[in-house]
Order: sequence, then C-alpha cells, then structure tokens
Amino acid sequence: NSLSGFITAIQQWADGVELDLSYTADGVNIVRHGPHGHETSDKVEKSCYGRTYIPETDYYTLWKECTLPNWEKILTFDELLNLTKDYIPLYMVEIKVYDTSKWVEQFRKALSTAQKYNMLDRIIWTSYDPSVRKIIAKQRWTHTAWDMYVIKELPSPSFMDFNYTMIGFTELK
Repeated sequence: NSLSGFITAIQQWADGVELDLSYTADGVNIVRHGPHGHETSDKVEKSCYGRTYIPETDYYTLWKECTLPNWEKILTFDELLNLTKDYIPLYMVEIKVYDTSKWVEQFRKALSTAQKYNMLDRIIWTSYDPSVRKIIAKQRWTHTAWDMYVIKELPSPSFMDFNYTMIGFTELK
C-alpha cells in the first residue's frame, strides 16, 4: 500500500496492483490495510498510530501527517489515482469495512473518485464484507473480483504454482 511498492510492481512487469481502502471518521478513503495503524517502526508507532482506530479518527487531524514504515506519506485514494493514472494499467481495490454504518458512503466515495479520473474500466472492486459485495455487483459498468489467498480452494491444479491469485468476474449490464 505504498507508492514505491506500486511503482516497483509495475517496473517488474506486473499487470496491476492490489490496494486496500480504509475509511476515516471524516469520510476520506485512505490507502491503508487494517483498522489500526500497527507498524514495526517504534518511531512511527509512537508518533502516529499506537492503537488509533482509523474509523474513529480524522484524516485531516491525524492520518495526513502520518507515514508508512518506509517513511512515505499515507495516500488518499484520490491522491493515488492522480499520481499513478498514467502508469498503472489495472487496480484491484479492496474496500475494507471497519465501520458498518458507513459502508455505502465509503464505496460511493471510492466509486466517485474512480469516475473523476475516468478509470472505472481499470479498477476491479472487491471486499470481504458481504454488504459491499452486493452493492458492487449492482453497479453498472464496474468490474468485481474474488481476492483470495488460499490456493487450495481453487478447483484447478493449474493455479497450484502461484502463492497469490486474483480471479476476476465481469458482467456488462
């Protein structure tokens, strides 16, 4: 979930990148995995995160000033698309839901950001939250997928050589 990680993936001929969107209390989708800001760096842990819960804190008062363990800025979804729209061909965007009262708002804002950059055809949406999966499936002209980590769940042995797989499902309505 860092800009340098995404750039490295593309430099190494990846077809796209996977990222996680978490939603802050003031309604900002940030590129961040997990409801807390746990990091391995003690300096980062002490200065920004501790056990701060993302859905209960504002982006503009806390997360905007925080950095990732590699000292990069935590990006908003808008910033990420703006910075990478000319370089990354495909995005797998996982909607992380930590406040179930805001999941519709969270997804609609993410969708609006993608539309702002005319990128709906380059984003595959997914979520482990069943409510989000339902709303994603009902959107016209969106692509949805199943993001999985357990390869043995796949029925085909052709996938057994991979330690990470993404299966995409698209239906034009």
